[in-house]
Amino acid sequence: MQREMQDFGEFILRKQCQDLGISYDNIQPEDIPNLSMKLSSALSSFCGKEKSLRIYKEIKKLGNINSVIDRESNMEKKADHLANMGGAALNAGDWTGAEEYFQKMLAEARKSSNQRIEVDARLLLGHLMKEKGDLNKAVEHYNKALDSAQKGKFNDSLAISLQGLGYVHWRRGDFASAELCIDKALLLSKENGME
Repeated sequence: MQREMQDFGEFILRKQCQDLGISYDNIQPEDIPNLSMKLSSALSSFCGKEKSLRIYKEIKKLGNINSVIDRESNMEKKADHLANMGGAALNAGDWTGAEEYFQKMLAEARKSSNQRIEVDARLLLGHLMKEKGDLNKAVEHYNKALDSAQKGKFNDSLAISLQGLGYVHWRRGDFASAELCIDKALLLSKENGME
C-alpha cells in the first residue's frame, strides 16, 4: 500500500493512524474500515480519484473486510464500518462498491429496527445518488431520511436531509424550492447549535 502512495506514503499512513488513535505498528483488522475512509479522503484530495481507487483496492486486499464487518455484533460499530467502507469507495470513485456498503447498512438498520442508523444510511445513499447525478433517487432517499428523522426527532439529520434536497432542487433549476430547503436547514442548524 505504501508503494502505491510513493514517498509520502508512510507519512500519510502514520498521520491518519495518529488522527484515529491507531498504533501505526499494530493496525488491527477492525481498524481498517475507519482507516480506509480517512486515507481515501486524504488521497482523493491530494492525489486524485485514480490514486485513491488504487489504494482502496489495496486496502480491501489487506484482509477480508467483509468478514470483519459481519463478525461485528455491535450495531453502531457495524454501521460505522459499513459507512466508512462505503465512504472510502465513494471517495475512490467506486460508486457500485459504495452503494453495496450503504445498502447493506440500510438492511442491517432495518433488521435491527434502528431508526437512527436507517436515517444515516438513507443520507449516505442520497449523497451517493446526488454524486452520480441520479437526482430522482437522491430525492427519494433524502425524503425518506427526512421523514424518519422527523419521526425520530433527529434534528441534525433533518438539517442534512434538507440541505441535500436543497442541492438537488438547485441542480434541477428549482431555485425557490432550493432556497426554502436551505433556509430551513440553516434555521434547524442554528436552533440546535450545529453551525
